[in-house]
Amino acid sequence: MATIARDSFAGPPGAAVTARPPEVGARGWEYEVGTANLVIGSGRLHCEATTERIAIITAPTTPNYRADFDVWPASLLAHDETGVVGRMVGPNDWYGACYNRSTGAWQLLKRTTAGGLVVLGSYEQALTASVLHSGALVMEGDRIRLLTANVGEDHVERATVTDTSLTAAGEAGLRFIPGTAHTATTGLQLEGVRVSAKRRVDTSWLSAGTGRVSAGLEYLLGGPRVASTVPRRGVIVGTGANGRPAEAYEEVRALAEAGLTTIVPESWVAGANGVGFGNSSVVARWRAAWDHLKANHGVKTDKALLVGTSGGGYNALKYAMSYPTEVAAIALEIPAVNLKDIYDRNVNGFAQQIRHCYGGTVASFKAAEPTANAWNRLEELEGIPVYCWWSEDDPHALPEFAIDITEQVTTAKGESIGSIGHWYGPHGLSYTADVVEFLMRYRS
Repeated sequence: MATIARDSFAGPPGAAVTARPPEVGARGWEYEVGTANLVIGSGRLHCEATTERIAIITAPTTPNYRADFDVWPASLLAHDETGVVGRMVGPNDWYGACYNRSTGAWQLLKRTTAGGLVVLGSYEQALTASVLHSGALVMEGDRIRLLTANVGEDHVERATVTDTSLTAAGEAGLRFIPGTAHTATTGLQLEGVRVSAKRRVDTSWLSAGTGRVSAGLEYLLGGPRVASTVPRRGVIVGTGANGRPAEAYEEVRALAEAGLTTIVPESWVAGANGVGFGNSSVVARWRAAWDHLKANHGVKTDKALLVGTSGGGYNALKYAMSYPTEVAAIALEIPAVNLKDIYDRNVNGFAQQIRHCYGGTVASFKAAEPTANAWNRLEELEGIPVYCWWSEDDPHALPEFAIDITEQVTTAKGESIGSIGHWYGPHGLSYTADVVEFLMRYRS
């Protein structure tokens, strides 16, 4: 995400927020509602009025952006509301995110001239005085989201709606409604505000459709037309069982738009001496694809970013276990994790194909399973940032095994994407953008 505007409210105590420039953003602060009373204390902003104040910091050029805010409860007043607004096209038309002391909850808001103020979603949480908390308003097309985070933790989605009331980019800024006028030591204060958007770049495939690393090893490759002046890590994407590289087209395009160069190696060959399900042959193919990306496409060469969907998630796990010091992060979409479970239940009739990947017989797979099964070796992921998305009612990649990763590996986190069966992000699920956002944290 590229920062459009940012302010951490450093400045002399007692200064009006409009009297000094923000850290990022040439426009500076302007009042939209009210004309005064937003005052800087000791590195925090408070409101010395008792009615609503809205101040604008920027007018983004795209309607798809994010406004983050850090809330410092200097004290807990009975009524107090602090947050941000976005897509604002006047004082009565905007989306917002805030913490509301009256309800004891974070709120996702919409105000329109026609419909007034509407609470689109909420998340109850009791704030603790003198403990920093964070919230975010995220606007992506018709998808409007509220995220929150405790200090030192990643943001978690708390409310999401589909809404088309406000589609223009509008303006972004902050909002206070204090029931009691703040002082420098009371009320819900803001320690920081940041507005950001995805950096859009002109994109194209770096190869026409598919190419070849070597005989028999096809790939799909995509990336930005204009490379970053600072090398970024490349991405290896694994498709679901028996999926062809071209099936990852939409995901590769999304990664390219974020400025990441991505390769999707052919990872599945059925029949005798099969390739797939994390065996040594598929690990070798991923390695060859990574070497090709490093040698020919200007990516940073120290570590790869991995994405795996379904059985491709299993391949990503086994590659990471083979090269743990050369993996920067792993994003797993409804991943297969426990190979023995898939074999024992003969999921999609894969038992025979799994045997072909591990010697061809029941006995050979049984002998290989203790080390072949990634689920038996989750501790080897320790130190690698991992994020898992799982479906609650997935009949193939059972969610409990993905949850095991988050419980056994301290550098792993994850979340449910609901009860949607065995389906995945590259083909339209709303969390595709979250996968890209996660990988971008580890791009350099």
